[in-house]
Amino acid sequence: MKMKKKLVTLLFDFVFKEIFGSQNNIDILTGFLQSVLDIPEEEYSHLTLVNTDLNRRSKTEKTGIVDVLVHTKSGMVIQVELQVKPADSLRKRILYYLAKLLVKQIKRGMKYKQIERVVGILITGHILVPEEEGYYNVYGFRNRKSGKLFSDAVELHTIELPKVPAEDDGSKLWKWAKLFRASNEEEFNMVAEKDPLIKKTVVTIMELSEDERADMEADHEMMWEWDLQYTVDNAEKRGIEKGREEGVAKGAEEVLSLIEQGYTAQEAREIFKQKNFNS
Repeated sequence: MKMKKKLVTLLFDFVFKEIFGSQNNIDILTGFLQSVLDIPEEEYSHLTLVNTDLNRRSKTEKTGIVDVLVHTKSGMVIQVELQVKPADSLRKRILYYLAKLLVKQIKRGMKYKQIERVVGILITGHILVPEEEGYYNVYGFRNRKSGKLFSDAVELHTIELPKVPAEDDGSKLWKWAKLFRASNEEEFNMVAEKDPLIKKTVVTIMELSEDERADMEADHEMMWEWDLQYTVDNAEKRGIEKGREEGVAKGAEEVLSLIEQGYTAQEAREIFKQKNFNS
């Protein structure tokens, strides 16, 4: 019996960043952003990917790490983040990142009018906002009574994959959302028929699935997730010191140290990964 090819998906961290965080695939990122954001077409004529490490300004300030960060032609800042599993205080964390992207634009001597718009796109593999029915929602500063916009300086777009309907809703975003949910060759081929850029994305995913190094990355990422979860669970049940003594995962002591400092488990994982695996 012929074994089925093991496929990676966009829900793998390294696949997501390889496709959406590479200047070589800027056309794919552009296509995705166009399906989400209602901004002038000319903004996409010059997209620039930037460092995704939101460096601290002081020892007491938390480090921020986002998946994809890009500037448009006018200077608008767009953050794209993928969060597959539920994470502690995710709503507050994403707001913190957006606020940090807003604040870090201003340096001494600059004027507030020089602040560029910051837009966040958060894709979740779980239900983030159960009080909302739709899979795509937009949040901003509006009057609760009139609904009128106070400012568009900060805006958040959420895409909750478990809520994506099975049937095409006629939007460009639905096709991309289905791509994120695809996990086998049949599903990939079906969604690839919908759009040339999505087809190119699927081809890239297939190529990554054939890559031996990518296969090792995928296995490493899954095992790291399991080990880290086990470590955190033990730390929560038995205390930080007990968790250290267990030694159940590579880098557990460093991760637990970050958790002690006030970082969430997800933040600690991202910081550790960037320091140890992305160099």
